[in-house]
Amino acid sequence: MSGFTSILTRKMIPAFLALAPDEGYSRTCMKEVKLLRVNEPMPHTPVLYEPCIVIVLQGKKTALMGGQAFIYDAGHYLVVSVPLPFTSQTTASQEEPLLAMSVSLDVSLIAELIIEMGERAPTDNENAGILFSTPLREELADTVYRLLTALGNKEQARILGPGILKELYYRMLIDTQGASIRAALSGKGHFRQIAAAIRTMHTRFMDNIDIDLLAKVAGMSAPSFHRHFRAFTGTTPKQYLISIRLHQARFLMVKSNVTASEAALRVGYISPTQFSREFSRFFGCPPQKEAHRLRHLLKVKAESYWPE
Repeated sequence: MSGFTSILTRKMIPAFLALAPDEGYSRTCMKEVKLLRVNEPMPHTPVLYEPCIVIVLQGKKTALMGGQAFIYDAGHYLVVSVPLPFTSQTTASQEEPLLAMSVSLDVSLIAELIIEMGERAPTDNENAGILFSTPLREELADTVYRLLTALGNKEQARILGPGILKELYYRMLIDTQGASIRAALSGKGHFRQIAAAIRTMHTRFMDNIDIDLLAKVAGMSAPSFHRHFRAFTGTTPKQYLISIRLHQARFLMVKSNVTASEAALRVGYISPTQFSREFSRFFGCPPQKEAHRLRHLLKVKAESYWPE
């Protein structure tokens, strides 16, 4: 990180803390932007990210997927191009809490940007992926700073916010990994086929979905689908679907305070015992204990909980 970028990041922290004075998630006056403050380390936590950009101003997070580690800290930002479950580690303390901003990806706006970019529009790119950790450069850091500043004033957020958000997307698309990110977000090659299957899994996770159906959605043979799916996500389709169901069940327990048995039924489990066993193995503790832990850790009321 350059000296100028480091100075910008330090300038962002007071603006961030004014918007997020308490631990946990904080909404902002722009629906695309949410803030996270964590005062203690969180080792090996299963998370589910929606498509987003995550900029860390202080502290560090590490995404672990398929044997790879993706670091996002004050010098690097994370891009997630499809809904993605993975394991996250958080470095934070009372003296130096994690301060992170998540910006959801507006797919329609990004598609318009890619068209406007013309000659930069992606071709089929085998480097297209679903997770990117990229150095935070001066131009993007400046855009983030102006976005945080605008969020401190409702009128500025309403008038200036959409333009700054579009600039943020543009800076991402032309950055170090811009070609791969553009290929991923525009849906090219095998990534497009796998992304179609992933969207089906996220909209129909409560149904009895088998590999043959997903392969058909992707337009591949079952063996080819299985191979390419694992290459992109680092896991099998079956394990990916299980992780979606378990994350959704945890979300229901935290948001709606439902029982583990009710959450299990809502996400497609027939056997509460199987659900409890798989949940405990995945999150490391029983369902209700995990829901209570998450509420306490993120300091949020049930009705205001966001998935990670």
